[in-house]
Amino acid sequence: MSHIPGATWVGYEEFSLDRLAGIDKQAPVAVYCSVGYRSERIAEQLQREGYTNVANVYGGIFEWVKTKRPVVTDDGAATDKIHGLSSNSKCNTASVDGLRCCHEHELLYAFES
Repeated sequence: MSHIPGATWVGYEEFSLDRLAGIDKQAPVAVYCSVGYRSERIAEQLQREGYTNVANVYGGIFEWVKTKRPVVTDDGAATDKIHGLSSNSKCNTASVDGLRCCHEHELLYAFES
């Protein structure tokens, strides 16, 4: 499963704020998924929970890779491959370019500066 380096799974259907423990509610947080729909739902939920600097990575991981930004495999190896759509639900958090990000299509990741 490819993801933005350092991303931590936060979930979608089983999303839990506990997975964001230690992230300041004023810190920049970005959420991403495959294309941006599910991550937008999680971004809205984070805002309702008091996170004040939340962004959705529009275009998701597909746009991220298209613009030549790095992704890694689960073991941390650089890759240019993107996982396909699946019903597998996972989501991660990591530090990339000063944002925290969350990944979609049942995969949601988050990262912070």
